[in-house]
Amino acid sequence: MKTSIPLMAAALLLAVSAPAESTRYWEQSSYQSLAKGTPDGIAVSSDGTLRLGPRFDLIKETDSAYLWAIEEDAQKNVYVAAGSPARIYKVTPNGQTSVFFEAQELEIHALAMDQQGRLYAATAPDGSVYRITPDGKSSVFFDPQTKYIWDLALDSKGNLYVATGDKGQIFRVTPAGEGKIFFSSDETHVRSLILDAQDNIFAGTDGNGLILRIRPDGTPFVLYESPKKEITALALDGEGTLYVAAVGDKTVVPGQPPPTTQPPQPAPNPPQPPKNPPSVFTLNLAGGSEVYRITPDGSTQKLWSSRNDIVYSLAFGSNGNVLIGTGNDGKIYEIEPGGPYVNLTRSQSSQVTALYNAGGEVLAAASNVGSIYRLRPELASSGSFVSEIFDAGKTAQWGRLQWRQQLPANTSVRIETRSGNSSNTLLNWSPWKPARIEGNEAVPDSPRARFLQWKIVLESARGDRAPQISSIRAAYLPNNMPPAIEDVQNTPPGYRFQTINIGVLSQQAKNLTLQPIGAPPLNVPPPGRTPQSSQMTGDKGYIGVRWFAYDDNDDTLTYSVFIRGEGEKEWKLLKDEIADMFYSWNSNNWPDGTYTVKVVASDSASNPPGEALSASREGTPFEIDNTPPEIRDLKAAPDGKRIQIAFHAADRISTLQSAEYSIDGGEWRDALPVNRVTDSRELDYQFSSTEVTGGEHTVVLRVTDRFQNEAVAKAVVTVGQAASR
Repeated sequence: MKTSIPLMAAALLLAVSAPAESTRYWEQSSYQSLAKGTPDGIAVSSDGTLRLGPRFDLIKETDSAYLWAIEEDAQKNVYVAAGSPARIYKVTPNGQTSVFFEAQELEIHALAMDQQGRLYAATAPDGSVYRITPDGKSSVFFDPQTKYIWDLALDSKGNLYVATGDKGQIFRVTPAGEGKIFFSSDETHVRSLILDAQDNIFAGTDGNGLILRIRPDGTPFVLYESPKKEITALALDGEGTLYVAAVGDKTVVPGQPPPTTQPPQPAPNPPQPPKNPPSVFTLNLAGGSEVYRITPDGSTQKLWSSRNDIVYSLAFGSNGNVLIGTGNDGKIYEIEPGGPYVNLTRSQSSQVTALYNAGGEVLAAASNVGSIYRLRPELASSGSFVSEIFDAGKTAQWGRLQWRQQLPANTSVRIETRSGNSSNTLLNWSPWKPARIEGNEAVPDSPRARFLQWKIVLESARGDRAPQISSIRAAYLPNNMPPAIEDVQNTPPGYRFQTINIGVLSQQAKNLTLQPIGAPPLNVPPPGRTPQSSQMTGDKGYIGVRWFAYDDNDDTLTYSVFIRGEGEKEWKLLKDEIADMFYSWNSNNWPDGTYTVKVVASDSASNPPGEALSASREGTPFEIDNTPPEIRDLKAAPDGKRIQIAFHAADRISTLQSAEYSIDGGEWRDALPVNRVTDSRELDYQFSSTEVTGGEHTVVLRVTDRFQNEAVAKAVVTVGQAASR
């Protein structure tokens, strides 16, 4: 007979020891966490600081879907190139906007202004370069016979340089309109151009992401090969330092066309877009964007990168810092000296496709929908920031909000919160309510709920003082949840649990590896015991029960096991303060009958008195049987060389398990009932023994029930003597 039995693949997992439910914190201290929120007039720094952003005013929402380039004349009039329809908008110094020029092509993609105030406009696709006089008269100035014209730039002598694709060529056009190829590359497109004071040309390409320096005599030199595919924008400061925006992964996914920033192809007689056209221009380039700085000695440094934002434009702000216009969330970033960057502001359009410093104020052209903005040097008087939705996992009581702050004179901070029990804030959340400010803390007035949002409002009475907030932390206490017991099972009778320790303290819980800088913070679990396994060992009279329980608060659970007999009213305690999810006991001193076990789980080990919760669950009824079966009407008679044996076996409580016989103390042999199946509390047996010799024999019978209770009986039989005797 087997002496042990595997249970649940010979293993039961024990509850891991955990600390008591206590106050927890939701902290927003990194740029990565704050980037999930919604700023309005608030700048978000890469060091996790919220501060008032600059004024960002809408000048004009145009009838065009895309705005591609900005130029300014000596009278401070601003010209903005547009597409769908192809127009140039003129913005006067007092903000009046009008259509200055309109072309038959689909796009006006690039602009340049000469010293005589004549505007050069490049159309695409299959377009030309127009020259437009200050009074609005226009004519075709140059036709490069190429698919795309990407950028224009003028040198000190009035020569116009035209960057084109699909052949990756740069044309030089004299003031008289005579043009020829100035430089041919092996790239598909020359995407961007800029000239320094010595008329050296800097060009960015699409294909291998090259940044070229081309001398006035046409001699080229590769300054840098970007790991990105395409150079979308260039900016040059007064000291000759070049800033470069690169986008896209050079690796092309098999089976997919290579990504490109080419504008959409024109349809025959294209319809005019509505006032608010849909966002059809979306750039999906794998690999994100990077911005580099290349010093005059050729040293290259990466200043900024993003997995999601696509850089369309670069410019210098009024303070000399580099500005980055991106899509497809319409963000403008600022790179501060030393490397930190700031998510400065955001347009209502999808892409900031052009930036231009117009005498201290920066103009921004945005696409989808085509809109013109003015980024002023002074700060906004107020701004707000709404956090992401926080999920506490269960209903919680909301405690104080704490933060670090710098509040100069005439500045202030306000905090509001709201809470709800749905991840959708439109589904019956509480209204925004002001929190009571106490220094750098706030006491919220939002009801208990599973989800929370906070909103910070910064205000300044002067445009040069910026309040700053960082390291916002919200305290909360999850409601204590009762334990849950999923199942209670009786184990086979006649076995007891024997625990086998696998380990004591997990080494993994002792060691901690910090996340890389910039990665989400590590959620450190409490140290605890490793799981243990349990197996059952045969032991007559033992009864066992097992269960599975858990606690949503990760509280440590202890268990009590109660028993009640059939017809009884009260539960009797078998054992309390059990740490394992199983228990077995010796039932030899229990009377026969039907019983039920109840398991009670409590989280009192992790909660103060009066706040602990418990749960209970009953198992299915089971029997205790300590009385052996009976053997009745035993008959044994010789039958030739065998013995015919017959008897009736009965058990009052449990099913019979086996019957055996032995002759003269020999080995035990199985005996089967008349119906061949041992499946009842009462059975008849009739069978012939093995062959025996003549003479007197003692027949011993042993009947066992499923609780291993045994009944023994004997009979003496004389078999006829052999002929030799």
